[in-house]
Amino acid sequence: MTSASGWTAKSKGNTALEGALGNLVDSAVELGANAIIGVQAATFGAGGGITNVVGGDAVGVLITGTAVFWSYRSATTKLATARSWRG
Repeated sequence: MTSASGWTAKSKGNTALEGALGNLVDSAVELGANAIIGVQAATFGAGGGITNVVGGDAVGVLITGTAVFWSYRSATTKLATARSWRG
């Protein structure tokens, strides 16, 4: 068997990215968040290695972020308080 290359690897990468983003959003929603901040992503692949035995390169995506509950009302109140605190 041969390793994945070209469009196959790109397809696997896109699938991995979509899955990772979906998992991040699902986790944030479960926590009651309505936004995710500080999102970072890293990609990796086996490039042949042991996955070559089963017919393709492993492709992975690690995505991290902070789930938050953001409210315009509370944000503007805190901003007004901060401005008045300065004088």
